[in-house]
Amino acid sequence: MNTNRLTEQAALELLRDCSIQGTETELRKIIHLCDYQPLALERVAAVLCQLANCQAHNLDEPEVLAAAIEELVRSNLPLLALRFYKNGYLEFGLKKGEFRSGLCLNSAFDQVDISSLPASEITRDPEAGFLSIQHDRALFLTDMGELKPAEKLLRELAFAPKIYYYRSGNIKSLYQYIARENLCDVLVLSGRLREAEQIADGIVQAYESDVINSSGTNKSEELLDRLRIGEYYFDNRLDSGANPYARRAVARTLQGKVRQALADFKQAEAFRLGKTPRQYFQFAALAIIKRMKREGQDIPKHLIPKNWNLLELGHRTFVGQAAVCYALLLTRLGKLETARKVLNYSKQRAVRPHNEYPSLIAYAQLALSDVYRLKGEYELAQLHIEHPLRWALQTGQQEIYCWAHLSLARLKHALNQLPEAHNAVNEAYSIASRHEFKLYAIDCLVTAGWIALSEQDLIVADSKANAALELVSDPDMAYAWGHGNALHLMGDILSRQGDLEKARLFLSGAAQLRERIEDPRFNNTQTLLNNITE
Repeated sequence: MNTNRLTEQAALELLRDCSIQGTETELRKIIHLCDYQPLALERVAAVLCQLANCQAHNLDEPEVLAAAIEELVRSNLPLLALRFYKNGYLEFGLKKGEFRSGLCLNSAFDQVDISSLPASEITRDPEAGFLSIQHDRALFLTDMGELKPAEKLLRELAFAPKIYYYRSGNIKSLYQYIARENLCDVLVLSGRLREAEQIADGIVQAYESDVINSSGTNKSEELLDRLRIGEYYFDNRLDSGANPYARRAVARTLQGKVRQALADFKQAEAFRLGKTPRQYFQFAALAIIKRMKREGQDIPKHLIPKNWNLLELGHRTFVGQAAVCYALLLTRLGKLETARKVLNYSKQRAVRPHNEYPSLIAYAQLALSDVYRLKGEYELAQLHIEHPLRWALQTGQQEIYCWAHLSLARLKHALNQLPEAHNAVNEAYSIASRHEFKLYAIDCLVTAGWIALSEQDLIVADSKANAALELVSDPDMAYAWGHGNALHLMGDILSRQGDLEKARLFLSGAAQLRERIEDPRFNNTQTLLNNITE
C-alpha cells in the first residue's frame, strides 16, 4: 500500500475534520482529483474554507477552482493541479464561453517548468497533459483578441521538438496537428491568407498521401485519429465541424479562389461523414477520386471502394464552423437562400443541449444577419445581431464583437440611419485595429467610406478608401474580396469628384477582379464603368 495515499474513509474524515461540507459524491470527487494524497486534500480544503464557505460544490466556481489550482502548483503538485484543470478550453471556452475565467485557470500553470518533470509524465499522454494547457492558452488568447502571443504558442506546438512525441516517438503528437489547424485561424484573422493556405495544404497533402498509399492500414487509421481530433475536439458530442480541408477552404475563399474553395468544402464534408475508420476512408477516397478525375489523374485501383458511385455527399451533413464558412462563401456568391438553409441547420445542431457550442451559435446568427440584410429583411437581420452582440459583451470574445458591430453598421447604412451606422462602424474599426484583425479592418474602412458617400462627404470617403487600399496591398494578404470592394469604392468617389480617367482605371481593376472571383457585384461595377465611359 502506498503510504502517501489515504484510504477513502480516511480521506473523507480528513475533509470533514477540515469542516468541508457536501454530499458524499461531491467529497469523493475531490478525493479522486487529489489522488487520495493528504497534502493535496489539505490544500484544497483550505481554499474551500477561505473562498467557498467550506462548501464542496463551490469548487466548480471558476475563481475557487483557479485558487485551488494555484495552491496545488505552489505546493509542487502540478500533476494534481492538471487533474483539476483537465479539458479547460472544452469546459470554459467551448461550453461556457468564459474566456477570461479560462485564461485565469490556465495562467496558474505559468510557474510550472515542464522540463523539470519526469519525461514519462510529458510523453505518456500528451493529449491529456501539459501540452493541452499551452494549446488551451493559445485558444483563450485568440478569443480575447491577443493574436501575437496566441500565434507564438501555436507555432511552438505546431512544430514541437521530439520531447513532445509519443508512442515510442513514431508519431507526432495530436497537438501538432490541432495547433496547425488553429494556427490557420489566427493567420486568417491577422490577414496572412497565403501562409494559412500553405499550412492547411501541408496537413491535407500528408493525409491524402497516407490514404492513397496505405488506405485501411494501421498507419492511415492513426493519421485519421490525429486529424479528426480537430473536428471533434476531445468529445464527440461537441461536433465543431472543423478540419484541415475547411481551413484550406476558408483561406482560399478569402483569396477569391472560389472553385478550389468549393471543392475543398466538399472534401471537408466527406471528412466528417465517416463514423468509423472504414466508413471514413470510403468517403475520403470518394472525395479524392473526384478531385483526381477533375485534374485528369490516374486513379489507383485500390483506392476505389465498392459501389463508390452510390456514395454521394449531401449539404445537410455539413455542420459546425465548416458550415458557417461554407455559407459565408455562398453569401458572397449571391446564393442567399442556400446559405440560409445551411446556417439554420448548423444553428439548430449547435443549440442542442448535448452539443452546446455558444460561439458557433453566435457565428451562425451573424452570418444569417448578413443574409437577411442582403435579402432586404431588415427586422430579421437586426434580430440576429442582438444575441451575438450581447454574448460577445458578456464573454469578451473579440472577433464576434467586431463582426457584430460591422454587421450592425451595414444594416443601419442600408436603413439610412447614418449616425447609428457611424457609431457602429467606428466601434468595429477600433476593435479591428487594436487586435490587428486586418480583414475586418479593411471591411470597416470600406463600409465607413460608403457611409461617408451617403453623407456626400467625399473627403472622408476618399480617406477611408485610400486607407483600405493601403491595407489590402500587403502581398501576404491577397484578400481579393476586400481589394475589389476598395477599388470599386475609390472608382465611385473619383467619378463623383469628376476625375473620370482615374475613376475608369480603378473601376476597370475592380471589374476584372470581381469577374475573376465570381463576385455577383461585378455587374454593378461594370454598369458604373459603362456610364462613365459613355
